[in-house]
Amino acid sequence: MEDIEAQEGRDPRDIDAVTFVVNPSNPAALAGAIMAGNLLSRPHVKATYRVDHFWVPLGSSPVLVVDLTRYWCGLFSHRRDRVWKGMLRIELVDKADDDAARAVLGSKP
Repeated sequence: MEDIEAQEGRDPRDIDAVTFVVNPSNPAALAGAIMAGNLLSRPHVKATYRVDHFWVPLGSSPVLVVDLTRYWCGLFSHRRDRVWKGMLRIELVDKADDDAARAVLGSKP
């Protein structure tokens, strides 16, 4: 993984994230949770969590999913000077993981 902050001697400004969202079994509940947290607002998410976040709904047309995946891979795989960055794949399925992360982060957003 790239460690640009160490190389440039600075704190990270943000993290880039793309979430591939499976169509939920209860769309209304998911929509309510997302809207309540203002999680579709890029400016809000970036200011609050320091995450530049994008959504890719997997229920979209296959061509759109492929195009967006290709775009994000191209954008996030290299820096402008063509140095490899690296990407992580993280499953977001276990609430225990959320609870453990909250314990580590404490009151930080």
